[in-house]
Amino acid sequence: MIYRHKNFILDMNGSKGKLYVNGWLRFMGDHYVAITMLLRFSENHPDVRAKFKTQLEMREKPRFTETERTTPMQK
Repeated sequence: MIYRHKNFILDMNGSKGKLYVNGWLRFMGDHYVAITMLLRFSENHPDVRAKFKTQLEMREKPRFTETERTTPMQK
């Protein structure tokens, strides 16, 4: 899939995501990282966020609680 937004191109074909800004390759690697970089570069544009809403929601959130996060030294 290739997604275009203003001067950004996100190429999600193949095993690596590629993000181009003004025709220059800015990132090549994990698809999720490419999506989050596109969001940052586009200043969290609503159209971009809506397009990738499913992928962003699928990312698992941490399951531990605040008390599990602290180490014995921090108590």
